[in-house]
Amino acid sequence: MPTGAGDPRPVVLNLHGGGGNAESHRRWTRMGAAADRRGFVAVYPNGTGATSGRLLVWNAGTCCGRAPAQGVDDVGFLLADARSLAERVAIDRTRVYAPTPRTASPPSAPIAGAMAVRAVRAVTRDAP
Repeated sequence: MPTGAGDPRPVVLNLHGGGGNAESHRRWTRMGAAADRRGFVAVYPNGTGATSGRLLVWNAGTCCGRAPAQGVDDVGFLLADARSLAERVAIDRTRVYAPTPRTASPPSAPIAGAMAVRAVRAVTRDAP
């Protein structure tokens, strides 16, 4: 996260792909360095899985793993994560982005993208 106070910063909710986790995705994307250079906040949340930190997935609706099977509310989770972030750093709620996970399969990629869009809309709806 960029250091120092200042103008509200854009946010990228950097979602890992199915079977991944936040830490491996952070290392793979190296978006933290770009965030520091460009002044945005990169967020790396973890999906849901049976084993802590391993084989994590997002609830993309129809596939695959624990999150959709248990009806996990990933949009609610991402919204809570963004609200928590806003308590620690000034964020620009009109510039919240969520790229589709890199390992989303063709049938689930549009669903994962829609999940991210719903989360972004929910964050921006709460803008002061």
